[in-house]
Amino acid sequence: MLNIEDIDFDVSTSRAAAKNNFTMVQVELARADDLGNNNNTWIVNTHLGQFLNFNDTVLCYDLNQMNLQELEDFDNTHKHKLPDVVIVKKSYSKVHRR
Repeated sequence: MLNIEDIDFDVSTSRAAAKNNFTMVQVELARADDLGNNNNTWIVNTHLGQFLNFNDTVLCYDLNQMNLQELEDFDNTHKHKLPDVVIVKKSYSKVHRR
C-alpha cells in the first residue's frame, strides 16, 4: 500500500458509519512484484480505514484478471461496473499473528 487518505463520507447515510464501525478511506495500491519494474497503481475506496496504515500489506482480488467468460449469466455489459481491485483484508506478518 503506497498511500492512504481520508475521504469525505456522509455519516448520515449509514448506521454503521454513525457508530464508527468503519472508516472510509482512499488507498493507493501497487503489487509487490511490480514495484521495481513498472509504475502500475490502483486507487481504491475501502471501509477498512481503521485497520490500515501506510505501507501495510493487504490481500486483494484483481478483477481485471478474472475470467468471466465461463459465467453464462454475466454478460460484458456488467463488466464495466466492477472495480479494478477489491481489498479483502489486511495481511499480518508471522510475528504479529501469535
